[in-house]
Amino acid sequence: MIYIGKERLTMPDCFSAPAFTYRYSLLDMHTVDCSILLAQDTPDALVLAILCDFRGRPVQEMVNHIVLRLRELMGDDESGFRNYFEMLETLAENRDLQPNIKEAEQMLTQVDVTKFASYSWGMRDGIEKGIREGELKKAQEVARGLLQLGVIAEADIARISGLPLEEVQRLRIQH
Repeated sequence: MIYIGKERLTMPDCFSAPAFTYRYSLLDMHTVDCSILLAQDTPDALVLAILCDFRGRPVQEMVNHIVLRLRELMGDDESGFRNYFEMLETLAENRDLQPNIKEAEQMLTQVDVTKFASYSWGMRDGIEKGIREGELKKAQEVARGLLQLGVIAEADIARISGLPLEEVQRLRIQH
């Protein structure tokens, strides 16, 4: 059994009756070193880390780290981030960390997301995609122009434009 309650765990790890005794394992999240979950580096583990022992580390620093890393891991998935953030807010109530969560949320709105690696990756991918689309559009324009002349063979137009022959034939039909 995993205990995530607000107060320290006082429940015994067994139940005894006259005819039997039942034992079970208890894990009090208050006693778990948060670095174990932070090392997992997954959104689920980060959210659970809010319940753990920060081992003397400054509370606001830990909350900020959890929120920022959660933001980075979720990237452009705003809905996913919101879901995890709501879970984080709910669990933070068990540790009276609502003010820290609010401060981290305000800090997040002031963070320059353009410095995140995930932003750079997305930007680079977007630029590369835009270049490819632009090159394709230009090649299609060249092929259309050559097709309008009506004197150049489709195979030559494909070679000149860099388009596959099938694409040139498709453009001729559309023209």
